[in-house]
Amino acid sequence: MKKELQLNQAFQNYNISDYDYIGVAITPWHMYSLKAALSVIQRDLIYPLKGIVLILRNHGEDYIIDESYLSDIDCECIYLNPNLEKRDIVSSFFNSIIFSTLKYKSSDKKNFYIFTQQKPWPLYMYMINKYTKNNRNLISVICDEGVGSYINSDLDRLEPWNRKNLFRNIKRLLEQKVSIHCLEKKLVKNNALYNYCLFEKTSNGLVENKAISNNLKDIMYKHAKSFDVDFPIIDRDYVLINTQPFTNEDISLELVNDLWKDVIKMYKSFGFDVYIKPHPREKDLKCYQAMGAKLISETSIAQELLLMKMKKPKYLISFYSTTLVTAPVLNDVQTICLAPLLFDFNISNDLRRSAEKFIVTFKTNTNMVKSLNELEVYNGK
Repeated sequence: MKKELQLNQAFQNYNISDYDYIGVAITPWHMYSLKAALSVIQRDLIYPLKGIVLILRNHGEDYIIDESYLSDIDCECIYLNPNLEKRDIVSSFFNSIIFSTLKYKSSDKKNFYIFTQQKPWPLYMYMINKYTKNNRNLISVICDEGVGSYINSDLDRLEPWNRKNLFRNIKRLLEQKVSIHCLEKKLVKNNALYNYCLFEKTSNGLVENKAISNNLKDIMYKHAKSFDVDFPIIDRDYVLINTQPFTNEDISLELVNDLWKDVIKMYKSFGFDVYIKPHPREKDLKCYQAMGAKLISETSIAQELLLMKMKKPKYLISFYSTTLVTAPVLNDVQTICLAPLLFDFNISNDLRRSAEKFIVTFKTNTNMVKSLNELEVYNGK
């Protein structure tokens, strides 16, 4: 059983001043993007950094990554229990606000890097500043989280407002609208906020960050080589479908299955095999085999790693999976997005907003199709 530490214990049990960075990760993708950003920084510094990586459990789930992901970097691994007492949360919030207003940047200090996803977290900045005795330049490094790095607004990160989560919602609202906002302004002013996501936002859309993508490819390829898994041997041309765990509240699952039946039938008529990589949270997988598709059952391995081990598919197809935008960059695989087809159905407002955001954000990064007739264009010829 993994030994969990509270946040205060993590900082008290280790002499933070002996390290150069702290990183936070929940998923394999978090870990890969953290290591890619670290690699870029170490290349620029021309010397290695020693750090601590805090591994958090996913909300409502067990840990989905472990220290095996860290064997090739110099770091300590801590399994972190992020649950804080209310008094600690209130105290950390006000201390974070105070910290955000302090002058801490000084060119004669050594840098200390904090790797997080989406946003710089004032609590980590405050704690690290406290335990390094304010003798470091604190640099916030934003790593790629996946699709959420580009389409989630501050409000999207808040939980639905209800009385049971009243304290948590107030905490999240104050974080997003006050403490994080103040901290970001402070970091930008001091050139202490580094964005090392896979894509950079420009007026013409998202542009690949070559320094990160090249490192991600190398890191993931090395990790893929370590897997001792019987991957399917595929001789014929094929398309790969990434499914997603919709609910009946968002859309009729029967209609989604009918759509997949039509897509599978179409590509089989073109002479392709059809393989399906189901989402890890999906339970009913037999339905896809009944449609004539073949299953890739290794759901615990990231799709990008599977594509490095298998014969390259002609197309990768999904609604709004992260792989639609990573596969062209990391695996040289053309992708097809079916999100526009969702608007033909009766769907929830939440699903509609998610699909619209994906389409607008990634319209130049994947092939958007609005009908099955449009899909016929992608027949491999």
